[in-house]
Amino acid sequence: MKCRSCLLLAISPMLLRSATSRGQEPRLASDPFYWLEEVQSKRSLEWVSAQTAITVGELTRLPQYPALYADIRHVFDLPDVIAYPQIAGDRIYTVQRDADHRRGLWRRTSWDDYLRGVPKWETILDLDSLAVADEIPWTLERADCLEPDHTLCLLELIRDGSDSTEIFGLDVVTRKFVTLEASMLEPKPKPTRLARAELPNLDATPHKTRISEPRRPATVRKSLRDQAPADGDVFMVLDQVIVYLHEPWEISGTTWPPGSIVATSLADFLGAKRKFALLMKPGVRERIVSVSAMRDYLLVNVLSNASGERRRYRHDASKWRTETIRAPKMGTVEVISSSTMTNRFFFSFTTFLQPTTLYVANDDGRVQEVKRLPSSFSSADLTAEQGEAVSRDGTKIPFFIVHRSALARDGNNPTLLYAYGGFDLSSTPGYGTAVGPAWIGRGGVYVVANVRGGGEFGPDWHTAATRENRQRAYDDFTAVAEELIREGITSPRRLGIIGASNGGLLAGVALTERPDLYNAAVIQSALLDMRRYSHLLGGANWIPEFGDPDKAEDWAYMSKYSPYQNLKPDTRYPPVMFATNMLDDRVHPGHVRKMAAKMESMGQPVYYFENAHGDHRGGLTADEKAKTLALAYAFLWKQLGSESP
Repeated sequence: MKCRSCLLLAISPMLLRSATSRGQEPRLASDPFYWLEEVQSKRSLEWVSAQTAITVGELTRLPQYPALYADIRHVFDLPDVIAYPQIAGDRIYTVQRDADHRRGLWRRTSWDDYLRGVPKWETILDLDSLAVADEIPWTLERADCLEPDHTLCLLELIRDGSDSTEIFGLDVVTRKFVTLEASMLEPKPKPTRLARAELPNLDATPHKTRISEPRRPATVRKSLRDQAPADGDVFMVLDQVIVYLHEPWEISGTTWPPGSIVATSLADFLGAKRKFALLMKPGVRERIVSVSAMRDYLLVNVLSNASGERRRYRHDASKWRTETIRAPKMGTVEVISSSTMTNRFFFSFTTFLQPTTLYVANDDGRVQEVKRLPSSFSSADLTAEQGEAVSRDGTKIPFFIVHRSALARDGNNPTLLYAYGGFDLSSTPGYGTAVGPAWIGRGGVYVVANVRGGGEFGPDWHTAATRENRQRAYDDFTAVAEELIREGITSPRRLGIIGASNGGLLAGVALTERPDLYNAAVIQSALLDMRRYSHLLGGANWIPEFGDPDKAEDWAYMSKYSPYQNLKPDTRYPPVMFATNMLDDRVHPGHVRKMAAKMESMGQPVYYFENAHGDHRGGLTADEKAKTLALAYAFLWKQLGSESP
């Protein structure tokens, strides 16, 4: 599970500390906790300091806390990391970060040396030195070296604390930056500091389509560009033109739906014929994650029932042949680097019980393990499986469950339920940094629900729970909780929920709609006041996802689930731990502050922790991260463990 997928979509960061330019909303007079939106005011800081001190004092005294902190801190101390490789012809590039090079060295070596494990590294760019020279805290987000000669590389650099990248060209022969023509970059970047230049090997298109075939003559590339759909990816493998569509495409009397991969011969494409054949269309429980052109075949990375699968397509004797590359079930596969000049590629694989592992797939089909991250807990007696719940409207909702192999279905298992359910992001199996040693490895049951609003089964799965249909995501989550109880895996006494950002909104709705189902909730950096969200920081960017609360027709449905507005004084809620970072520039800290203060005023059991450092991305030291996580899991074990009342 790429829990990098546990964040809201990127916004333009604004370090505002109260309402944004959308203005003050007149109904705020009825909100007694509005002052907590003033992040740095004396009154707010005093409240935050007092609440955090109480929480830290109580939870650090729990008997579970010291061991939890030590185990989680150990994970952050592990020296082994995977420096993911990038293929560029006969070279392999990586970024190496260590204590002496915090921002990293972008360096390269040969294929043979890399795979033998004895690389002779040649440094191309020292990011720390660049940051000092520019007086800008640069980090390398991504690099693409342009085929076929790989001497010009496009570097996406990100400033610390920013959600957007800036793109620069680097000549790796001269080691000098070169000017670029911004309009020639595909897809078009956000505004940058780029100047004008010529890039003869990079196709320019007036739309969002990407053309991936730099080795073909300019006339071929121009024809591909002129005939390409408005939004899609165009590849060439041998003599075949392949188009992966993001939007519907009408050509030669046929309308191909989004998500389709279609193909035709180059000769037909350049001639009068524009007849494409369907190569692949995702099934109901599938989603295409990525498409990559190799020298001789097309590689398609697919989510099938929320697990990763690789399919290889090869054109032979006028026919396309396909094979599924075997891999363990219930894992996440990610293509790390590929090239149209070779059939070799790198990919990673992870499960709930296997740490992220880097592999290389060779020309002959052999798969070789390159590096595996160290284990952070013992998985010897653990197993992962997949279940299914039925939501209110009859939709089947899958979920992953990780537990001891000999699980007694007596309703007495401490169980932690997580889901994200928004912004077309998928929750897939992954080796959790903290949840492994802090929960799974200690005997807790861990469940990941694939609710609507996410991207596990394609765009329709996402849009099925946006705006006026948002309630479906919450119904799906409730259905999974009820199924876990029905199967005897857990009980309301032993069931807790956890969520951050949009997942924190989901947990907040679960808390207010069905408090009878849970005995603990951890809600982190969450959207909770949906009446105010579009007026705080970048919230207005998310109106397409949730709706506009300033419009009566939108607030009519949003008001039914917004957690802050739906707290009821005559209802007993399970204990909650709220957490956020004071410098979060994406989801305003006022959401969790106000929710915690309102619940406390009702006499509800509440813990509150706010870190004075870090933002929505984290940005905390290893000590701060370990402390924040250890507090949350100490709270969960207190509420759900066998020793609690």
